Amino acid sequence: MAAGDQKESNSVAVIGSGLAGLTTAYLLRRGGYEVELFEKASSIGMDAGSISVDGVRVDVPFRVFTPDYYPYLYSLYRHLGIEFSAADYSLGFADEQARTLWSYTNLTLGDFQLPVTDNIAKEQRLVVTRDWIRLVFTCVRAVRAPAILRPGGRLDQLTIGQYLDKEQYSRIFVDRVFVPFIASLLTCSLSAARDYPANTVLHFVSKAVCGARLRKAKNGVQEVCEVLARGIKTHLEAGIQKMEIKDKRKVLLVTEDNVEHWFDKVVLATPADTAARLLRSAQTSTEYPPVELLAALDAVPYEDTVVVTHRDTSVMPENEAEWRGVNIRTSTASGHAMATHWINFVERTSTGRKLSTPVFQTVDPLVKLSKSKIISKTAFHRSLVSLDSQARINSIHRHQGTCGIWLVGTYTSPGVPLLEGCVRTAIDVARAMGVCPPFSAPHTVRKSHSSAAYEVGLAAGMTRGEIVEAFFENDAAGTFDFPCPKLPTKHGIGAERTSFIQWVKAFMAWFSFSVLLPLFAVTLSIVDWLVCTMLGHDLGYRVQFVVLDVVVFVICMVQIAYKRLALL
Repeated sequence: MAAGDQKESNSVAVIGSGLAGLTTAYLLRRGGYEVELFEKASSIGMDAGSISVDGVRVDVPFRVFTPDYYPYLYSLYRHLGIEFSAADYSLGFADEQARTLWSYTNLTLGDFQLPVTDNIAKEQRLVVTRDWIRLVFTCVRAVRAPAILRPGGRLDQLTIGQYLDKEQYSRIFVDRVFVPFIASLLTCSLSAARDYPANTVLHFVSKAVCGARLRKAKNGVQEVCEVLARGIKTHLEAGIQKMEIKDKRKVLLVTEDNVEHWFDKVVLATPADTAARLLRSAQTSTEYPPVELLAALDAVPYEDTVVVTHRDTSVMPENEAEWRGVNIRTSTASGHAMATHWINFVERTSTGRKLSTPVFQTVDPLVKLSKSKIISKTAFHRSLVSLDSQARINSIHRHQGTCGIWLVGTYTSPGVPLLEGCVRTAIDVARAMGVCPPFSAPHTVRKSHSSAAYEVGLAAGMTRGEIVEAFFENDAAGTFDFPCPKLPTKHGIGAERTSFIQWVKAFMAWFSFSVLLPLFAVTLSIVDWLVCTMLGHDLGYRVQFVVLDVVVFVICMVQIAYKRLALL
């Protein structure tokens, strides 16, 4: 939208300068709106905790992504000209005594990776590796038949903890590996990780575990903030005390220093609990805010977490050979998993300089760190997802734009609450306000019962209130959407001719994913039953150990072939 197209409702306030707020402000400013950004902190929120160590910029918290699960973020970064660097997130899992239970190393070829278990205690390796493969095959089936993920599907109303128990995954895998993995990824307690919806977790694992290598912004999120905020009037140390809606056309914002600001529209890019407080302060009649919207905001759970950047090696395994990119230690007594990033291992810089001494970033330390070795300590208020809050996301979107009030942030988007949800909702709101993103962003399309396709979103003419269903039914990245192409039967003037090589590549990609992987899943199940029946439990496990190793590497080769042929 050009600036001249805006005759009314041209001024917009964006409250909050996390990635959701920054992206919304950036898109609206490009679309001709007069945008002002309000942030209660003394610096841009997305980069507020980051620091420089030995001349190297270190993001706090450390942020990585994969194009498979982050298509919106990836598209935005490429549009902004953000350079990427690889990040190796190999994982190691330990108990309270820092004894390594299981770990893996990423097997990489070019831009693609597959986690391969390390050679540790055979029995533990067998049990955990077997369960990981079972889970991966479940994710493959879920992505090929996404209806089981959507509300009303087979996994509906199941938490990931309930699902793992129902499918009888081993206790060491559940309690010491997978649930701590989810807790460390989402920086939450073990109980909160178990309460995540099963479809959300399995959808994430299906995209993030096997595929393109993890990336990070090469120069840190500081560069991202600078580019997004460029040219936008920004008010720092300007927390909003209250809002008032005047005749559904104007919105009054009052900052904590009692300065009044008038706007035509307001975008709340704050946590859900803050948004609920501001909306309640804006209540001038029984019409707005509706009870349904406030209930949806109140349903979003939050936990506070601490991220410490330091040089204390006591958080790592005693044997340095067992150090991995991310080292997770579980304490069932405290109900938390401590995740420590070995920054030297995972970090890449634009200058190629290396940190002179080991630097670590630990989330919720379970051990007392030496004060002299602490570099920084930052507290975060993190949103979580529960079955209830996920079901209420549609309620939020049914009321988007009412009285000129819009909401963006991870809690308004299905999926795990990471950077992708911030960009996804910012683009949805910008589109609804008449601004097309200046880069190619995925559209969510559903088919009605009459097989007619229609778009789901927030813009005029689009169907609201189906955001969650559409998210699980459609693969925004297009990662697994490669139907076997048909050979063209007629070529006219201007018609596109499909070359034989292109057809072969597309066919092999489809065949690898649609035929070979399901065949491996069936074969694995049959072999598991036959071996244990014929050889007994103990000997059967030993044979399975060899079979699983073979399967891991076969999967690796299939995955690499699929990615290489289909995505390049």
